[in-house]
Amino acid sequence: MASVMIDSGDFPSAAGKSGGDLDRTLNKWAKKINGGFSDGAEWLLKAIEEVDRLELWKTYWGGFYKTRESFIQMKVLYDFKVVEETIPAIAERLRSGESVSLDKTTGERVEFVPTLRGKPGRPNNVDKNENVNNSHDGGNGISYRLAKLKRDAPEIAERYLAGEFPNVREAERAAGLPVPAKLTQLERVLRAFERLSLDDKIEFCNRIDVNP
Repeated sequence: MASVMIDSGDFPSAAGKSGGDLDRTLNKWAKKINGGFSDGAEWLLKAIEEVDRLELWKTYWGGFYKTRESFIQMKVLYDFKVVEETIPAIAERLRSGESVSLDKTTGERVEFVPTLRGKPGRPNNVDKNENVNNSHDGGNGISYRLAKLKRDAPEIAERYLAGEFPNVREAERAAGLPVPAKLTQLERVLRAFERLSLDDKIEFCNRIDVNP
C-alpha cells in the first residue's frame, strides 16, 4: 500500500484557483480519494481542510453549493454513496485515527485508513499511558475513549484497532466499561458552538439576530 506525503507538495492546493484550474484541482483530489486506503484518507482530510479554509462552497461558481457538506459530497466524494449528514462524522473519525469504509456508486466498498498522522487505525497523540482525565471533550471524544480503553482493557483495545468492532462504543461494551450516552442533536450543536472562535460565534449570533 503506497503512501503519499501530503506535506511534500504532492497535494495540489486550491488557493487562488478558479474556473477550469479549480475544477482540475478538484478532479485530482477526487481521483486520489477514489482509491481509498491511506492515500485517499490523507487526501480527503487535506481536501476537507482546504474546503474549510478557503470556504470553497461559497466561492465555487458564485456559491452554487449552499453548504460545505453538499460541496464535499458533490465535488470531492462524488464517486461514493454519501449523504451530507454523514460527512462531519467521516471527517471526525479520520482525524481521530479511525478507519472509515464507504460504498462507491459502483457497489464497491472502499476503506480509508489514516496512516500518515499516526499508525493505521490509531488515534493521533494518544499514548496508552496518557492521563485520560486531561481530556477537554468531557469524556465523550473518541481520542479520550480510546486512551481509556487502552489503559483499562488493552486486549480489547488491540482487537478494536484490528477492526474486530464496528465502533469504539461496542469495544467499550465488550470491555465492560461505561458507555457514554449518545448526545442529543442539541448537545451536538452546543458543543460545536463552543468550539467556534469568538468571531465565528458573533457571526453566527448576528445571522440569527441574537446578541452574544
